[in-house]
Amino acid sequence: MNLVYSLIDQCRPIPSFVLKTAPKVEPIGKDEVKAHSRIDISDDDLLIQTKILAVRQMVERNFDLALITQTWTMYLDWLPTYCIEIWKRPVQKVNSVKYLDADGVSQTLASNQYDVDVNARPPRITPAINASWPYVQPRPAAVAVEFDAGYGDKPSDVPPNVVQYLLFKVADLYEYRESYSDLKIQPLGFDEGLIRSEALFSF
Repeated sequence: MNLVYSLIDQCRPIPSFVLKTAPKVEPIGKDEVKAHSRIDISDDDLLIQTKILAVRQMVERNFDLALITQTWTMYLDWLPTYCIEIWKRPVQKVNSVKYLDADGVSQTLASNQYDVDVNARPPRITPAINASWPYVQPRPAAVAVEFDAGYGDKPSDVPPNVVQYLLFKVADLYEYRESYSDLKIQPLGFDEGLIRSEALFSF
């Protein structure tokens, strides 16, 4: 066997992600933030909205999450031998699996040729029974997996522990607007426990 392909078979391709359809709403609103942080003025409403967006995007990146329904394309340089791992969760459904064939032409893998386990950690795509992966030309972004992810379409679909974590972080960002402080701030320590169970990889 060619040494290059032997090494490819033994390791995971590192995926890259491109957002196709952004979430239509944020998981928390300014009124929730204001109630949580006891903010009784309207002057900072726009500021709070921008901080909600920033914190949501930070949490999704740091913990490999999608909170409200959104569509992503995950690109891989080759097909792993056993399964395709989707390094973002929760996955709702896989829309398509496309690949470059031996001639470098894009092909769509028939949906009856693979199974999807959205409950695995990470979610995964495996060849169907009596099916096998097609040959894929090994090159950058040779495989494209489009999928929908998120807890649901509505803020109420997001688990309460995640909502509380977001409220804590938005409150922190609102209160401390500089990158440093002369104050000695003592962390409470329990907030990370709210999000730990949702993370794709334990920490």
